[in-house]
Amino acid sequence: METAIALTQTITRLRSRLRQESSPSTSEISMPQLTALARIISDGPIANVTLATREHVRPQSMSEFVRALEAHGFVERLPDPDDGRRVLFTATAAGHRIVDAVMEARHAWLTDAIDETLSPAERDILAVAVDLIDRVASAQARR
Repeated sequence: METAIALTQTITRLRSRLRQESSPSTSEISMPQLTALARIISDGPIANVTLATREHVRPQSMSEFVRALEAHGFVERLPDPDDGRRVLFTATAAGHRIVDAVMEARHAWLTDAIDETLSPAERDILAVAVDLIDRVASAQARR
């Protein structure tokens, strides 16, 4: 149990630090909007309800995020080919650019932090730990 608690705290701290080091300009996009946009890129074209479910927010809240993204030109609407009453969202080239820029900033900061903080042997251990954490994240709950 202690390891689970420590891992949760560490991942939360790292996620917060990555956000801090790569925050987009507040005049462009908020962090929740950025998260939604990244999900649209990875899973899109996607319906609002599906997007909201995957991001664990209410569909009404997601609609607000998507409207703001649309106003900035980061997403566009497409008709759902399977249901003419539904709309799907997809990222524009501008949407891809902003997510790419944020991810590049995160990767640059994390690379520098790893290089400056860890010895070569510790970097090897970290590489193994990343694989282990990914396996844990992919595990199915057994309760």
